Amino acid sequence: SRTPDTAAALDPAAAPADRERAVLALGRAGPAAKPELRKLLAASEPAGVRAAAVAALAEQKDWDSMPRFLDLLDDPSAVVRGRAAQAVARLT
Repeated sequence: SRTPDTAAALDPAAAPADRERAVLALGRAGPAAKPELRKLLAASEPAGVRAAAVAALAEQKDWDSMPRFLDLLDDPSAVVRGRAAQAVARLT
């Protein structure tokens, strides 16, 4: 079942800053949150949400997200590129 953090993180109508905070909180929920966090790496998500999802997955040392982290090194957003670089460095 979805927690309030999951619902807030996934709600495209919520303010981006609220979604970013919810994504980081979701990341603290542990490995069960990884599938939802991975969905938030989609290019259609706001840059801050993508960056927060990268940080949360890197914190959990999610090796399965490494191919996506590598793709995000070319993201249009400098913030996302930076977080992706930090994630790659942390996991290697």
